[in-house]
Amino acid sequence: MADKNPHAEHRKRMRMRFIEQGLDGFEQHQILELLLFYAIPQKDTNPMAHDLLDKFGALTGVLESDPKELMTVNGIGEYAAGFLHLISQVAARYMDLKIQESTRNKPLNTTQKLVEYLQPKLLTKTREETYLLCLDNRMCALNCQQIGTGDVSSTSFSPRDIVKLANQYKAPAVVLAHNHPRGFATPSRQDLEVTRQLQSALRLMKIELIDHLIFAQGVYTSLRESGVLMD
Repeated sequence: MADKNPHAEHRKRMRMRFIEQGLDGFEQHQILELLLFYAIPQKDTNPMAHDLLDKFGALTGVLESDPKELMTVNGIGEYAAGFLHLISQVAARYMDLKIQESTRNKPLNTTQKLVEYLQPKLLTKTREETYLLCLDNRMCALNCQQIGTGDVSSTSFSPRDIVKLANQYKAPAVVLAHNHPRGFATPSRQDLEVTRQLQSALRLMKIELIDHLIFAQGVYTSLRESGVLMD
C-alpha cells in the first residue's frame, strides 16, 4: 500500500543521511526535525523545529525545558514534549554510567576528576539537588547518592546524616555537590555557612570534606579552590 504521507521521502532522506553520516553537517533545526519524526508520524516537523528554537533559543534550551513549556509551542503535544525531554535525561544518564565505568577503582584525586564524575548527575536537574560522594583512602568512589533537594540551607539533610552515610561506607573522605539550576555557580551566603559548619562537624569524626562543588549552566565553583575549605 502506498505511503500517503507527503513528507515520507523527505523523512527517508533525512534518516538515511543520519544513518550514513551521523549528525555532522546537521543544523540545530534539522536535528530537532529529525527527532520529531519519531514522535509525530505524519506532519511536517520543520516549522515546529523552527518554532521551538525561536522560543527556547537553542537545541540545548529545547531539550532541557520542562515538557509543559514545550507543549506551549504549536503542534507539540504531550507525546512529543515527553520524547524531547527524554533525550537530555538519557544523555545525562549515559554520561553518568560511562564515567562510573571509566573511573571504577581509579582515584578521583583532582578537582577536574571530581567535576567530571559529579556533573552528569546534576546536568539536567530543574530543581536544586544535593549529592554526597563517599571516597576511600585512595580517593576512589565508594558511593554517590542524592541526599537532599532544595538549597543547602533548607534541604532535608544534616551533618549527622552525612556522618552516618560516610560511616556506613567506611569513607574517610566525602565531597558535597549541588546545583543552581536557574542561577550561577557562585556560592550563596548559606552555601558558605553550611560548608564551614559541615567541615567542622566532619572533622570531629575524622572525616575530611574534600570539596563542595556548585554547578550551574555548564560551569562550576570549587569551594576548596576558592579558599573556603581550609586544611
